[in-house]
Amino acid sequence: MRRTLAAATGSSDGAGAERRSRARRRWARAAAGLAAVALVVAGLIAGVAGPAPVSAGSASSISELRQKINEANETLRQLEQEQAEAQRRLKALKEDEASIAERVRILEEQIRATRIKLAELTEQVREAEARVAAKQQEIDEATRQLEQREDYVARRIRAIQENGTVGVLEVLFEANSFSDFLTRLDLLSQILRHDLDVMAQVKAERERLVAEKQQLEAERQRLVALKAQVERQQQQLNATVASHRDELAKLAEQRRKIEEQLAALEADSKEVERLLKNLQADLKRRLAELNRTPRQGGGRFLWPLPGEYTITSGFSPARRHPIYGTVRPHTGIDIDGQGPPDPDPSTWDEVVAADDGIVVASQYMSGYGNAIIIAHDETFSTLYAHLSRRYVGPGDVVRRGQVIGMVGTTGASTGTHLHFEVRINGQPVDPMPYLR
Repeated sequence: MRRTLAAATGSSDGAGAERRSRARRRWARAAAGLAAVALVVAGLIAGVAGPAPVSAGSASSISELRQKINEANETLRQLEQEQAEAQRRLKALKEDEASIAERVRILEEQIRATRIKLAELTEQVREAEARVAAKQQEIDEATRQLEQREDYVARRIRAIQENGTVGVLEVLFEANSFSDFLTRLDLLSQILRHDLDVMAQVKAERERLVAEKQQLEAERQRLVALKAQVERQQQQLNATVASHRDELAKLAEQRRKIEEQLAALEADSKEVERLLKNLQADLKRRLAELNRTPRQGGGRFLWPLPGEYTITSGFSPARRHPIYGTVRPHTGIDIDGQGPPDPDPSTWDEVVAADDGIVVASQYMSGYGNAIIIAHDETFSTLYAHLSRRYVGPGDVVRRGQVIGMVGTTGASTGTHLHFEVRINGQPVDPMPYLR
């Protein structure tokens, strides 16, 4: 049998640590349950399966066949429970995967937006650096012009200092008239003022360019800082996406193992169902063979519910009542059957008389619901309870195998079944040794 179930691994996400811990505990319980089911299935197959389908020699008695049928039904129920639990876990894992995948999708959209923002900022930084470089060129040109003007003025001043005032006076006194003198004096003043004005303008322009460069540099530094911040955000987003992808990979591995478990459980269920059908067919064949032979000694009674051989509760001197909760004797056996609340009466199972006899009671009996009692001789009598329909009445003579009613769930009953009793001198006994 395949029974391997890995423990769930925890996510690096702190908020999911407790959920992962609960998952590990659930997996441990599930693994223990699966191991138990595996032992039962293995035992069932070892006891029933062989190189050929179940044959008449695979069990020594009808009682053994019925016991094996009960074990197969119980194993099948356990397998169905494990399948339901695995399906529930698989659904939860798929929901977790879908949730994380959605978070990854959102994060990847944020990463794409961040990449676009980074590209824009990179272009803006490049443009800012180009503007700063261009402004530096303008500053360099203004500095060069200022230096040229300063050099020109300095050379003019040095010439005046070297020549003294004679040169100026010569220029002035070479005037032809007083008016020409004034004109020459004004021209000299204008030249000096012009030189000084040009120097002031160039200096002011240079200072303006330096101030603009400082503003551009500040803007460039702001863009560089913003770009670094966006790059850090992108790194964090990439790390988060990588963490989520790791978690998705772990969940996918867990899902794969659960799907393998489900496939194993399905295969086991089909194997048990196959064995169960073989057992039921073998039991039905044996009962038919016995019913065709004369009655001799023990096992005198016919099986009262043809085609249904699952005993849901056996004869017991002390059983906790499923409805009242009190411990009391269970004076017969409960045989699972098909009947109400199924709305189609054609599918309901027929109840037959276990032997020839006379009906001594056919009525509603409190906890028994609709019930029939048949006396077969001075010693033996049989009781059929929880019926949905009764076809015979007190005083009727019935024959072995005659249909006397339909399976139901009347009275103190938790589900559709036949409660069957065998009584000797009025005292209930275990019916199994008397049934064929």
